[in-house]
Amino acid sequence: MQAILDDHTLSHAYMEHIANLLHQMFKYAAEYDIIDKDYSQYIKITKAEDDEAGIPFTKEELRLLWQNVNTIPYTDTVLILTYTGWRILSLIRY
Repeated sequence: MQAILDDHTLSHAYMEHIANLLHQMFKYAAEYDIIDKDYSQYIKITKAEDDEAGIPFTKEELRLLWQNVNTIPYTDTVLILTYTGWRILSLIRY
């Protein structure tokens, strides 16, 4: 199991999903007496966090967006995404 999480070709977020799945599988196996010990508690993600952090708009940039909301296409969409924190797919589905 640890060898899987030591594969640094995978993203950190993907490894978090794998680790979570392993924890859930071992929890299930322990609940139904399939195993005696939860070895998933010893696994560690060795890759550094690789999440990208967004850079917020400055007050000046927001002012420019508001000034052009009726003249530049999709400016209103950018403002909605900025103030709600939604991702594009969340807005599309809404």
